[in-house]
Amino acid sequence: MSDFEIVLSFTEKLNISNYIEHGKNQNIPLNVSFRGFISENNNLKNSILFKVYYDIDSLEFPISLNWVGVFVLQFDDEPNVTVDDLFKNESIQNELDSFIQLLSRNLAGNLPSFSEIMENRK
Repeated sequence: MSDFEIVLSFTEKLNISNYIEHGKNQNIPLNVSFRGFISENNNLKNSILFKVYYDIDSLEFPISLNWVGVFVLQFDDEPNVTVDDLFKNESIQNELDSFIQLLSRNLAGNLPSFSEIMENRK
């Protein structure tokens, strides 16, 4: 994979529903999923848009979170990467962990970080 720079990262969509009065001060079981998609970016040479979807829900509590983050990535050469390549990249992982940390504040708790989720997949 060629080197790239994260030119811009932002939240495209965020939906949060949480009614956790009954679950305060306890671990709440969550279903967590990540997926990513790569699309072309014609606005900047050798760049792509990398969209990340982070979804959470709980079967025991009325909690759900749906976040779509967008990364504009510019490469030294013509981009030739996969979603897996990008998810394994340390810079992307750090950015995702920062976003998740901010999202955790909205739920008054700690969400599993992207790094933890990737580690558990191994």
